[in-house]
Amino acid sequence: FQHAVKLILKNLPEDGRAIFMQTDVKVSQDNRHGRHAGGGSYWAWLDKAHLAVVAASEVPGARLLWHKIICSGLGSNGGGRSGLSASYTHYLCFTTSTIPEALDGCSLPDVMRKGLSTWKSGSGAQSVELACAYLKARGCTQVIDPFCGEGAVLAIANVLGIASLGVEITKKRAKMANSLDGKLLLDADRAERQRDDSTAACTTTSNCR
Repeated sequence: FQHAVKLILKNLPEDGRAIFMQTDVKVSQDNRHGRHAGGGSYWAWLDKAHLAVVAASEVPGARLLWHKIICSGLGSNGGGRSGLSASYTHYLCFTTSTIPEALDGCSLPDVMRKGLSTWKSGSGAQSVELACAYLKARGCTQVIDPFCGEGAVLAIANVLGIASLGVEITKKRAKMANSLDGKLLLDADRAERQRDDSTAACTTTSNCR
């Protein structure tokens, strides 16, 4: 992972941004993590944001512009995708640009909803839309996702008028990425958000009676 971070930052255009979504996981004593750890126990908590920042520190001129949190949902057990991962994801933006960032340059909330995703480990529609809007506001004309999965980042970037290119090692997911409709995904996410807001409003009203 750290090698990939360094490769990306070393090849970043002068005015480019590199955004990483990383979820903390529990690791076994032999350094296996996620679903490969198993055994009903774990040895340590792996802070993926820390790994990214350490890797970036080894790239001349690289700096962290912002660090946000994507909330995947706070279920009754507070768990993430499984008991082996966190229920939140780090959202980190790096650059190698020599131009200072405006104090109000990032309008993303510090903690945000993930939004709908096409699969459990996929990128969420709302968080991706916010990041793509941020990039577009800075003149970004192309998004490259080297681990594109089922293509949410690519499809949503296209909806916002940004060209996109993705790489995916799994043929099944690469095929799905080619056909994913970003507009349909965003529309479904907004509909879910409205339902959630309506439910929250009804609950608040009920509690106030």
